[in-house]
This record gives sequence, structure tokens and C-alpha cells, in this order.
Amino acid sequence: MRRVYALSAGLTLLFVLVGAWGIGALVDALSHAYREWWGTSDAWPEEATWWDQAKWLFAQAGDAALQVVAYVALFWLKIKLTKYLVLAFLGPVMAWASERAEAGVTGDERALSMRLMVREFVRGVRSAVLLFFVELGFGAVLFALSLLVTLFAGPVAVVLSPAFAVLSFLMGAWFYGASTFDFIWERRGLGARKGLSASWGMRGRVLGVGLPFQVWMAVPVLSWFVAPIFAPVTCAVAAVLAFPREELTATARAANPSDPQ
Repeated sequence: MRRVYALSAGLTLLFVLVGAWGIGALVDALSHAYREWWGTSDAWPEEATWWDQAKWLFAQAGDAALQVVAYVALFWLKIKLTKYLVLAFLGPVMAWASERAEAGVTGDERALSMRLMVREFVRGVRSAVLLFFVELGFGAVLFALSLLVTLFAGPVAVVLSPAFAVLSFLMGAWFYGASTFDFIWERRGLGARKGLSASWGMRGRVLGVGLPFQVWMAVPVLSWFVAPIFAPVTCAVAAVLAFPREELTATARAANPSDPQ
């Protein structure tokens, strides 16, 4: 699996650079639009009136504040969306790791092709979008329940609020695990929704695989640079190892009926 980790590291570096460039480009665009709206330039207006100079100083201060706020907001949004971006961006690597792990268990080797990689990337994006909206929906329900409990049963909220936080954490972990099991379901011809339903059928294993993924991605510094390298590949392999072995081998035998194994 060393080659898979190397590829994951390369894509993670590209992912970080693209994210930094994207945030910088958006902040620059906002700053440019703000300056055009105020009609100010970068140079100090020496020959202008005191009012124009005061206006220039005010615009400069506003532009600096806008850049700071925009950068912080976009960086926060990137952190919140990192796990879904990782699932989409590193989908082919996770699929490759899952494929190689299953081949190691069953002995059923499959040729790697560019068409397969593109299909896995599309599948990863689709799965990430689906998981994002499903988890967002559950998260909104938990937030609404927490808010209602706080408003109408304040003392009870002291006990239930931590419980909701733990439940939200476990929910995120389960969806992480489901994303890694999704590659196994895809190789068995299940669509994204049917794969999600099948993952719920073995929810304990899915949660067990997703918990390390969630912990890695919850640590701020690790989740930016280190976790995208190791967590997706490791959890994709763990999903195969946690999958019922008899089902893996049965599928392999069905695909290769002449194989004596």
C-alpha cells in the first residue's frame, strides 16, 4: 500500500495548494470589487482634498477588515467541508486502496484503467454530495431538538446538550464509514442509495471503521495536512477487512466460476 499512500500524499498536496489558491483568489476578487465600489486606488491621494484622503483611509481600513473576515470565513468553510472534499478529491485513491485490499483477501485481481478511475471519481463526488445532504439534514434535526430543549426545558439541556454533541459526532463517524463501504457496494453493482441502505444493515461495523476517520479529521492541524494522506486509505482498507469475508469470497467466486478457490 506504500504506492497508494504516496499517491494520496501527492493529491493531498495538490488539494491544499488548490484550496489556498482558491481562497486567495476569492479574497482578492472581493477586495477588488470593494475598491471599485468605493472608487479608490492603492496609491495615497496626495493632491486630493482632506475629505477624499479621509475617504481613502476609511476605504483602506474597510478593505483590510473585509479581507480578514473573508479569509477567516472561507477558511472556516473549507475546514467544515474538508471531509466531503477529501471524499470527492481522493475518491479514486480510496477506490484503488479498497480494490487492492479486496484483491488481497479474495485473490481476485482486476486490471486498473483510466476509465475505472474516472468512474470512481464520479462515484466519489456523488457519494460525497449525497452524504453531505443526508448528514446536513440529520444535523439540522439535532440542532432544532437541542434548541427546543434549551428554550423550553433549560435544566434538561444541561444533560441533553452533551448527549446531542456525542450523537452528532457518532453520526459524522458513521457517514465516514459509509463512504468507505460505498466502494465495496459499487463493485457489487449497488447504487449510492442502495449502498447507504446496505451499510445501515451492518451499522456497527460501519461505525467502527468511521470512528478513526472522524477522530483524525476532528483534530485541526492534522485534518488539514496529515489526515487526508492516511485516514482515507487506511479506512478504505479497514472497510474491506471489516466486511464479512464469506461475502467477499462468494462474490469473487461468482465473478470467476472457473477459479477453484
